[in-house]
This record gives sequence, structure tokens and C-alpha cells, in this order.
Amino acid sequence: MDAIYCPACGAANPLEAAVCESCGEDLAAVKSVIDTANTHYNEALALAHSGKLDEAIGQLEAALALSAQNAHYHNLLGTIYARKGLFSEAIRAWERCVALDPEAEKAYQNIEKARRMEEDVVEEQRKRPFLLTSIAACVIAAFLLFSTVYFASRAYFKGKLVNDLSTQLTNANLELTKWKSNALTLETRFPAGGIDALSNKIVELQTLAEARKQQNEQTNASWTANMQKKNEEIASLQNQIKELTSSNQDLTTKNQSINQLQGVINSKNTDIKRLQTMLTQRDEELKTANSLAESHRISLVTSQATINALKQERERAIATLRDENDKTVAGLRSSILEQRDEIAKLERRAADMQYADGLAVEALKNYENNNFSLALTNTENALTRVGDHAACFYLRDKIQLVLNDPLEQEIRRKELAERELKRQKEKETLVKDNLQTARNYLKQGSYDKAIQMSERTLALLPQEDKNKEELNRIKQQSEEKKREILAMLLEAKTNIANDDKKQAELTLKIILKQSPDCQEAKDLLQQISQ
Repeated sequence: MDAIYCPACGAANPLEAAVCESCGEDLAAVKSVIDTANTHYNEALALAHSGKLDEAIGQLEAALALSAQNAHYHNLLGTIYARKGLFSEAIRAWERCVALDPEAEKAYQNIEKARRMEEDVVEEQRKRPFLLTSIAACVIAAFLLFSTVYFASRAYFKGKLVNDLSTQLTNANLELTKWKSNALTLETRFPAGGIDALSNKIVELQTLAEARKQQNEQTNASWTANMQKKNEEIASLQNQIKELTSSNQDLTTKNQSINQLQGVINSKNTDIKRLQTMLTQRDEELKTANSLAESHRISLVTSQATINALKQERERAIATLRDENDKTVAGLRSSILEQRDEIAKLERRAADMQYADGLAVEALKNYENNNFSLALTNTENALTRVGDHAACFYLRDKIQLVLNDPLEQEIRRKELAERELKRQKEKETLVKDNLQTARNYLKQGSYDKAIQMSERTLALLPQEDKNKEELNRIKQQSEEKKREILAMLLEAKTNIANDDKKQAELTLKIILKQSPDCQEAKDLLQQISQ
């Protein structure tokens, strides 16, 4: 596996990544599962090198239960099945490897080799005695059924544990998303730019308030100086009024000057009142600005305290979730180790049972061949490995009864000799009948049946049998005739394609004369007649 896939978003991440590069999901649990699968794979590789193929298959089944998308696991499984002679299973494993990794050229080559070897094995098995093949097939089928049920149940429980772990990780991610949403909601209550923007705005307002305060102070100083100047002017005018009062001659002029000065004073008083009103307005604006700044400062302090509390609570929640996840992962690792020990015990038990089953089969063969002592030794060796093997118990007791009864031994030996003699006679009769049937098929033009009958009869004969030469001759003549008919069929099809139906009809009639059972020639002749 060249990447780690996030269980939350499905994104591919490098093998060394601790968290998902797409969503930030913690990948520790996934990496732990992958490491466990790789451990099973390495153990399977070591067992395969040491020749323990069945135990290696068990380890690979455990690895595939945790990581079924790894092409290397399927490739090794196909190799082990091929070494065991299970070419169909090997082909299926390599096909899954190619489906996961289309660039695995070695897997394509292995599939082709396995198919050729499977065809050879099928051909070889077809020539073996049917009784032994049936017994071996029953034993292998029973073992495969047991292995399939066992590993399927184990894969189910391990898959269930992985699903539970994935569910807990998903719940933790949902809780973390909830805290992130709370933090984002809090940030949206502030102006654009967040707390920093609010702080900058408060600083600007404070600067503006200071500037207005300085401006008011300058204005007050300016108006104070003007008032002092005006007061000095009023004092000067009052002195002039006293001088005019003392001087009767200048009374009218002084009165006019006083009236004029009074108008100026009234104008200056109006200006003073207007400036005082402006100063009062500036003071109120300054108070409002100070009040707003204080309100923003209190809001900022409250917000910072709330944010700190939320951060602390989020950190506590994350720490709690991490502790729970660590405990869960530790528990799962412990459970996996216990299951691995249990699997090892069951695999040893399965190996012992396989060994005992093989010895039981050998004991049965020896018993049927009247090799009673050797059969008894086989059952005792099997019971040494598997003390509760029921079949071996039964065979041992049965063999012991025969060993304790010399008369039974002689009767069985006599029956075996008579049965073998009877088989030999039936074999000679069957070979004779089959040979005559093959001759008749050849004369009748049923070349496929002649070939099949010859091959079936040849499988019954020993190497030096005198009938083998004639059967090989019949088979060879049938194959030659079959090739001639195929050539004539091809010629007839060519004639039909060239619209030379007369020549095609003549050729097909020749074929049917030589081989009346040729269905393809009959069909072509019917097609021409239509």
C-alpha cells in the first residue's frame, strides 16, 4: 500500500503522515491497523520460506481481513496456493492483485503459468484411479470448508473491531468540529478583523479623544486671552468715560463713543457665548467618546476571558479524547495479540488434525491392502499428535480386532486376492469390449467417440500391454480423419462464401459419407438447400 487513506474524508496521505493533509484527522489508529496487517504479512512470508504453507495462508488471511486493498498480500497468497497445487485459488488471488495494481506484470505471467499447470494437473488427475481421487478430494474439501469458515469468522470479528474504532474516531472528530464551530461563532460577533480590529478601533477613538481634548484646551486658552484683552479694552473705555464725564464739552462725542463701544461689547459678548456653547458641546463629545472607549475596553476584556475559557475547555476536551483513544488503541492491540495467540493455537491444532487425517487415510489404505501392522502404526502415530481423533480411535480398534483374529486376516487376504482376480478379469473383458467399440466407431465415422474410447481404454492398460499398439493406431487414424473432415469443412465454407454451392454440396456429401454423425456438415447442407 503506497498511501494511507483517511477514514473521515477518504483522502490519500503519505505513509509517514501522522494526520490527514486534507482534513487534519488523526491517522494513528489507521497506521496501527496497517502495521498489524504488515506483521501478519511478514510472518506469512517467513512461514512460506520455511515450507509451512498452511500457517502462512492463515497469516495472510488475517492480514487481508485488516487491509484487503494491498496487492502484495494477494500476490503472496497466490504464490503459496500455487506451491500447494491449488491453481484455481492462486489464479483468483493473482486476479485480485492485478485488479488492485494493473502494473503488476509478474502477476499476469503467474496467471498464465498457473492456468497451464492447472490444465496439466487436470489431465493427470483424469488418468488416476477414481477411488483414491474421490477420497483425497473429500478430505481436501472438508479441510478447505473448515478453513474457510474459520478464517471468515475471524475476519468478521476483526472487521467489527476496526469498524468500532472508526466509529469512535468519527465521534471524536464530530466533537472537535463542534468546538471549532463555537469558536467561529464567537469570532463572528466581533467586527471584521476580529479582536485585533476592535483593539485598533479603540486606539483610534482614544487618539481622536486626546486630539479633541488638546484642541479644546487650545480653544480655551485662546478665548481666555481674548477676554483678558477685551477686559483691558473695557477698562480703558471706562477711564475714557470718566474723562468725558469730567469734560462737558466732549459729552456728546463721548456718548457716541460709548454707544459704539457698547455695541462692540455686545458683539464680543455674543461671540463669547457662542464659543462657550461650542466648548460645552466639545466637552459632551469628549465624555461620550470616553464612555464609548470604556465600554469597548470592558467588552474586550470580557471577550478575551471568554476566549481563554473556551480554549482551556477545548484543550481539556482534546486531551480527554486523546487519552480515551490511546486507551482504546491499547485495548485493541492487546485484544489483537490475544487473538493472534489463539489463532496460532488453532493453526497448530489444524496442522495436527491435517497430519492425523493424512495418517488416517494411509491407515485406511493399508487396512484395505491387508497391511494391518503398518495400519496400526499409522493410527497410533496419528493419536500421538491428536489424542481425540475419533476416526483413528475407530480404525485402531478395528485393526486391533483383525490382528487378534488370524482367521479374519486369512479371510480378508483371500477376499482381496479374489477381488483382485475378479478386477483383472473384468478389466480384460472391458478392454476387449472397448477395443471392439473403438473399431466400430472408426468404421462408422464417429471419430470423436473413437478417440475418447481409445483414450479411456489406454488409461486402463499397463505400459507393456499388447492392445496398446492397436488402440494408438485407432486413435491416430481417427485424429487424421478428423483433420481431413475439418479441412473439407473449411473448403465447403469457402465455397459457400464464394457462392459455389454445387461444389460445397458435393464436399459436404463426401464428409457425411465418411462421418454420418458430423452435425456441422448437416447444418451447412441444410443451409445450402434452403
